[in-house]
Amino acid sequence: MLEGYLVDLGEREREAVERLVSLPAIGENFFWSLGLASGFSWYLLRIRADRLVVSIAGDVDLLAGRLEWTDPARFQVMVAQEAQAHPEAHPSWHELFAAWSLAGDGGIRWPPSVHHLIAVEAKCAYLPPDAAEISEEALRSKKQSPAKIRRVWQQVQQLVLMGFDRVALLDIIANPPGQGLDGQAWLVGSSIAGRTLEAMRPVLEHRLPSSSFIGHYVWSPAAVAGADERWRGGGAPLERRPATENQLLSNDVTVRSRRQQMERNLERILGDIPRPLGFPVMLVDCERCGGIHGAARSC
Repeated sequence: MLEGYLVDLGEREREAVERLVSLPAIGENFFWSLGLASGFSWYLLRIRADRLVVSIAGDVDLLAGRLEWTDPARFQVMVAQEAQAHPEAHPSWHELFAAWSLAGDGGIRWPPSVHHLIAVEAKCAYLPPDAAEISEEALRSKKQSPAKIRRVWQQVQQLVLMGFDRVALLDIIANPPGQGLDGQAWLVGSSIAGRTLEAMRPVLEHRLPSSSFIGHYVWSPAAVAGADERWRGGGAPLERRPATENQLLSNDVTVRSRRQQMERNLERILGDIPRPLGFPVMLVDCERCGGIHGAARSC
């Protein structure tokens, strides 16, 4: 994961997605709408599409699925033990402590289930730190030309044709950090994030056809002076339109065939990864070494 504010990085889209996945509380509602628990899922970042479906070019910004326990009954027993040992704690803590303990003991089912797969295409606009104003004209990398709007549609539609259960387009807006003393910096950062979101709305209106079952979300994270968005900031993805089930999975033979191919390839790919001892599970298709490994691991 790169250091620094998103607005200052060259790989804003990739880094924003990685940060979203690494901070489950921020992505909780977003991933829940896609059928996942943000903190108990597996994620594959930037995977080449042809690793999944041989005939498809390009890549998938984010592919994700559900984690499960090898022995769900054992998890419930451990939750009950935590409740007995710490009756003063909130029930959510009983589940969390039990989950950490069971995961560390090798209790996560691996390879994981590939029966519910979601895909996210990310796009990142930004407000330059030296911008004289906050407006639609001041935002950069909006991808608003007819050709670029067409390209965005083709990219998310390709994910549908690959056979994912749900597909989402995530528009991200990288903001310069709010400045000021103490709480003032947080207020300024939040104000910048809100205003860039409003400035971006006319562009967002033209992203997807109204009839599409692809979800559309927007995330304008507030940045605050002193440390980047992982440590100081705020804001979570907002739903413009929910993602619904991929209708082609049930009525298109080609899409169904691609999905079956994707499941077989994923089972092989994930089967080569050692069983994780924690969660969420973050993997990356690494351009540097050409392999798939933990997102936090250097290669």
